[in-house]
Amino acid sequence: MLTAVPAMAETTGFEETQAAGSEDVLLMAPAAKELTSSQVKAITPAAKAASYSYSKIKVTWDKIDGVDGYIVYRATSKNGKFTKAYSTGNPDKLYYINTGRTTGKYYYYKIRGYKKIDGKTVYTKYSPVTATYARPNKVKINEAYGRSSGVGGIMLDWQPVSGASRYEVQ
Repeated sequence: MLTAVPAMAETTGFEETQAAGSEDVLLMAPAAKELTSSQVKAITPAAKAASYSYSKIKVTWDKIDGVDGYIVYRATSKNGKFTKAYSTGNPDKLYYINTGRTTGKYYYYKIRGYKKIDGKTVYTKYSPVTATYARPNKVKINEAYGRSSGVGGIMLDWQPVSGASRYEVQ
């Protein structure tokens, strides 16, 4: 006798296993989440932006189950005109690294998901606007030591930071 039972969430396919008795059990993977048009339109995604280096900003967002992809929009002021900066048709890609940004200048981002339903593209709401600016990475000090000659002072050795033209010790 073959009995069908739903599989655990981590099961990704069909598996057969021998039950405690002599009957076979067929584990069935859960079906992919199918969203309706009104469900997609009701979703408000969450996103955040953070400096990634002196000229890069990384935008990340939470996964929305059931969408086909995401679109990232960028502006140079909170209430400015947002233009499409990036889109992905991979629903598992949850970040975008925006290159070529000006160090110290704020950039504003918002995202939304999309899903194709019956040949039409349906969009989620926009995420709340998130902002940051590109800044150089922090300096990593390799070594700090006093001079052996007895003269006051401390010597510092550090890794150069890409994009830095000078360093300030505080």
